[in-house]
Amino acid sequence: MNNNYIPEVFKDKLSTFFNYVYGSFLLILTIILTLSLFTFDIGDNSLLTSTNNPTQNILSSPGAFTSSFIFYTFGIMGFLLILFFFTFSFLIFLNKNPKFLFIRLTGFLISLVLIPQSLLFWNLTVPFHPEIELWGGFSKSVYLLHEINIISFILSSIGLILFFFSQNLFKFIRLPKLNFKNLSKQKNYRSINIKKDPVIRNHISGVSEEDNTEISNVENNDRKNRYLSPSLDILESSARSTSKGINNKNIDESSNLLEKVFSDFNIDIKVINVKLGPVITLFEILPSAGTKINTIINLAGDISRSMGVGAVRIAQIYGTQFLGVEVPNSQREPVTIKELLSNENFKKTFHKIPICIGKDISGNIEVIDLSKTPHLLVAGTTGSGKSVFINTLLASILYKFSPKELRLILIDPKMLELSVYNDIAHLLTPVVTEPKKAIIALKWVCKEMERRYSLMNEENTRSLEGYNQKSVEKLPFIIVFIDEMADLMMTAGKEVEHYVQRLAQMARACGIHLVMATQRPSVDIITGSIKANFPSRISFQVASKYDSRTVLGEIGAEQLLGNGDMLMSKNGSNLIRYQSAFISDDEVNKLIKEIKKSQKVEYLEELDEIIKNNDENFDSLSDEDEELITKSIDLIKSSNKASTSYLQRNFQIGYNKAARVMEALEQRGVVSQPNHAGKREILINS
Repeated sequence: MNNNYIPEVFKDKLSTFFNYVYGSFLLILTIILTLSLFTFDIGDNSLLTSTNNPTQNILSSPGAFTSSFIFYTFGIMGFLLILFFFTFSFLIFLNKNPKFLFIRLTGFLISLVLIPQSLLFWNLTVPFHPEIELWGGFSKSVYLLHEINIISFILSSIGLILFFFSQNLFKFIRLPKLNFKNLSKQKNYRSINIKKDPVIRNHISGVSEEDNTEISNVENNDRKNRYLSPSLDILESSARSTSKGINNKNIDESSNLLEKVFSDFNIDIKVINVKLGPVITLFEILPSAGTKINTIINLAGDISRSMGVGAVRIAQIYGTQFLGVEVPNSQREPVTIKELLSNENFKKTFHKIPICIGKDISGNIEVIDLSKTPHLLVAGTTGSGKSVFINTLLASILYKFSPKELRLILIDPKMLELSVYNDIAHLLTPVVTEPKKAIIALKWVCKEMERRYSLMNEENTRSLEGYNQKSVEKLPFIIVFIDEMADLMMTAGKEVEHYVQRLAQMARACGIHLVMATQRPSVDIITGSIKANFPSRISFQVASKYDSRTVLGEIGAEQLLGNGDMLMSKNGSNLIRYQSAFISDDEVNKLIKEIKKSQKVEYLEELDEIIKNNDENFDSLSDEDEELITKSIDLIKSSNKASTSYLQRNFQIGYNKAARVMEALEQRGVVSQPNHAGKREILINS
């Protein structure tokens, strides 16, 4: 049914009403079956007998005919129909609507026919009534077709399986997920050249025939190659909230009050539509002709005071003639991570990297594709919900991807939020907490990006997806999370900005993405070059309109309510307001424990070694860099200048690499050692 014309405020009420009608129907059916079956009398006029005696069944003739039909068809097994209808009516009242009820009922009825097959072979009976057996007429007809023990056993087993499926009992049994794609072929392990060729491969560890000790290791570590997604049962369900009903009741009153408040300021408006969200209610208003937008927007503070609510935000609804007045609800509706992850928008999405954002103003769940974003800048003050949002993004990824499909690098200079994720299977290296090591990690990611583009060029592909279709060894996505950008920028601003800028500009096509967060969105942290390369930005509550303008390019974030209330600009589009989900520390710990139990971590040895040893020279000069040395000699000859910074500016390379080039030139006799002032003499003729 197309319900686009039903106002948003009534959709939830209609859905709840139909659920109660549906559940009540099944409950009434359960009561009718119970009364008719338990008051069955063989002497009643029914399908089994014909008599003029008074009907003893409590439901009279309909009850007698119903019970006789069920007992004739299914025997005493017919009592299980009461259990079936009661179970599903109970689930509907709990707002857990079971799917495919008709198919489940069909399977259940077939199971009532098949389960007694073994009982028929052994002629087992239950003392209930001398003329009613444990099995029904259908079961006996099926049995008479074969009368063989093994067939009876097989049919009874099939009946039990159908019974379990129809009652949804298999959800209580944890079955392993098999990855049949990886059973067809096993790839040999390749050694990694740490200095020149940083490698991340999506492979299954192979063994050499000569090394017998590896065989036992592969057998013992078979669990490492399997990844079981965590169960949603470990997450907390939201308690049934009455806040939506309370907020619904206040809509008419708030609409009238809003019109009155505007009239107090000599502005005529009309409330056209109302959208009720989890945290705020959006009133779409139409101002009278000739009213300037800025006149209304500047009244936001006065309106919030007059209505006696928190911060009111007013903005134009682009593409319409209306303005949107966002008024805080009297009660917040809780949004949980379980609600988002169990939603069909997330489960059945076609996005390459789906991540849950939260609920929009209308209460709809928003799932975006990080591969199209392609990077994300998140800002917000302490307590605004920024760190919780990072945890919800990570939860989305960990529930959707195995370590073979996606790997993570987590950088957390604060050493508080992301350190708990240490030793999960998705990590390429332990959580990086030192700024210097963070720079090395970012440098390594840049080298990995260059290596991937080289591989893609060899295969003549323009995307990671195209490369993985052609190549035997698949490359996983890599997502780099930086929880506090301010600490890195204060320690080594230029270098960090250089690597972040390179990755933001180039890394999308090769499957590398950045999620960068900061609680200090000032211009010295979010520089112009960084901002230009992060078209998708999220702002939680910030301290001032200047911070809001730094992050989003316009004001508004300073009027947010905190605790997950946020504004998002997707690829430079108009701002959209969301309420992000809440995930508790306890849920995060359960999630991490579940992943660690499923699969052990296998860090990338080369990256781990580089970071542990603070090896800033891991990308030392290779044979290809001889061309750079030759260009440097030509530059020095023509300009008669020789310094590290001069090479750095002209060739747009990092300081460390420029210094190594200068050392190589010194060793080859092109320049002298630096004197006491740091200057070098040129030893070759120009």
